[in-house]
Amino acid sequence: MRPNAASWAALKAALGGGPVTGYHGSDVLDRRPTSIRDRVYDFGPGFYFALNADDARGYNPFVNVAEISLSNPLVFSPDDDNPVLARKILKALGMRDVDIEDIFGMVGHRLKYAFSCAMTLADVGTISGHGLLKFLQKLGYDGVYVDPRVLDVGARDAYVAVYSPEQILSWRRLA
Repeated sequence: MRPNAASWAALKAALGGGPVTGYHGSDVLDRRPTSIRDRVYDFGPGFYFALNADDARGYNPFVNVAEISLSNPLVFSPDDDNPVLARKILKALGMRDVDIEDIFGMVGHRLKYAFSCAMTLADVGTISGHGLLKFLQKLGYDGVYVDPRVLDVGARDAYVAVYSPEQILSWRRLA
């Protein structure tokens, strides 16, 4: 486990290593998802869950609750912006080392910047969301954990995303 992942480690310890309960606000999904769309969201491809039902209601008043398996997420933390992974992502997107160094001197959170670049390229069709997903899976990640201090949406709790629908162990509409 990465040493910067204190909040993720605390969550997993509280759960005893078991599944994470996530909440997904949606007016569409009544059934468990069976695929991951070819889109790149702010923190990469995946199926996103709030760890707080009220945060999920911020997206839609109809909330689904799921038990999800997440063992090695990519951790977005304000305390460590993982410049090694950010560099790998930017190099995979075709950036040169000298350009990456110049950019790293100008941006605050390097990993968030790298994902923002990937999201923009996916939105215009230069790369595919599934290509980024496979790249992250090859590095050993099975999802994303986003510390709420990295989010700009006023979330009270963290968000997680899973990279495979098989990681969604259960799914039901929250009453």
